[in-house]
Amino acid sequence: MAERCTSCGGEVGEGQRFCQECGTRLTRPEDAGEHKVITVMFCDIVGSTSLAEQIGGEQMHELLDRFFQLAGKEVSRYGGTINKYLGDGFLALVGVPVAHEDHARRAVLAALDLQERISAEWPEGAEPRVRARIGINTGGVVLGQLGAGAEVDFTAIGDTTNVAARLESMAAPGTVLISAATEEAVRGYIACEPAGDLTLSGRTGSIHAFVALCRGDRRSPLERSDRRLSRFVGRGRQLTALGELVDEARNLRGQVIGVVAEPGMGKSRLVARFLESLGESVRVREGRCLSFGSAVPFVPIADLVRAQAGLVGIADPHEVTARLHERLGQLGLRPEEQVPYLANLIGLRAGAEALRDRSPEAIRNATFETLLAACMAEAREAFTVYVLEDLHWIDPV
Repeated sequence: MAERCTSCGGEVGEGQRFCQECGTRLTRPEDAGEHKVITVMFCDIVGSTSLAEQIGGEQMHELLDRFFQLAGKEVSRYGGTINKYLGDGFLALVGVPVAHEDHARRAVLAALDLQERISAEWPEGAEPRVRARIGINTGGVVLGQLGAGAEVDFTAIGDTTNVAARLESMAAPGTVLISAATEEAVRGYIACEPAGDLTLSGRTGSIHAFVALCRGDRRSPLERSDRRLSRFVGRGRQLTALGELVDEARNLRGQVIGVVAEPGMGKSRLVARFLESLGESVRVREGRCLSFGSAVPFVPIADLVRAQAGLVGIADPHEVTARLHERLGQLGLRPEEQVPYLANLIGLRAGAEALRDRSPEAIRNATFETLLAACMAEAREAFTVYVLEDLHWIDPV
């Protein structure tokens, strides 16, 4: 029986090791003993013992069930798996059983989204108040089976797992603490601040750690300042064609341009060079579809909204909401009515409370209308080019 790739949903036939749709390599329990580089996440509820004493066993069971449901959705949404439940917490692995090149970024995004979901589910002032702490580390592990018979346990063994557990124990409530190895892998994609050198219990020496704050402004591997690129040649005809279409758009005949080629043929390089040629008089908004975004609606459009409102690198939900109000007001739109739709689109649940009683279809239709109105208003301000990359990963919506 064919199984499904958790990256793109494509079929992986029996005995196959790679997804035929996206090329993702699958790792299975029979690979026990293999060395893998993955990202490990530990998470637990802060003060669960006193919380259980306060609310009683039955309510605590309901609370934990809700917490694990939220955790499972966020971890699986980014292609990870919860490997083990640990009473009031869990161990999650990203990169196993499906191997992902960007497993570190997936893990940190899942952790940030989970913290946001927890804050929305149990907001400040609510009783009981639930807060979690998360520790993440990236590195080599050995996939191993422990125990025998019905008690066999498949897990990731090694120092990488131990460090992630220690980071979780030292994280402040409501935060995501990551190792230097994870920070290096997500640099630019995730905004972080140094947490200093930490001495971990049971481990000699200290490690450098970071607090993950929110999504960063990096979208493409080409944006790395230390990346050396080959000389750009042989694309004069394509650049000329793109320039002619821009002239058409300047004459109020809007254009939709598709850049299509096999992987590795330089589509991103061509687009980057094209955007450089436009100069500063043209406003450019960029969004990127992600390999783990096919199950998440509006991923590249959410990038555009964050760029429009200047939200990149901002973690405070109140500031995000305020900036959305400010930008829609500048565009001459209706902030009080339309901000909840944009807040919901970018995952800011605290700013989307007004939509609780609306149907999914009504929310989607109003979101489309708001997006169209915002883009048209921006185009009246200045000539604008919208760039969406990696459309083969776009979600159905």
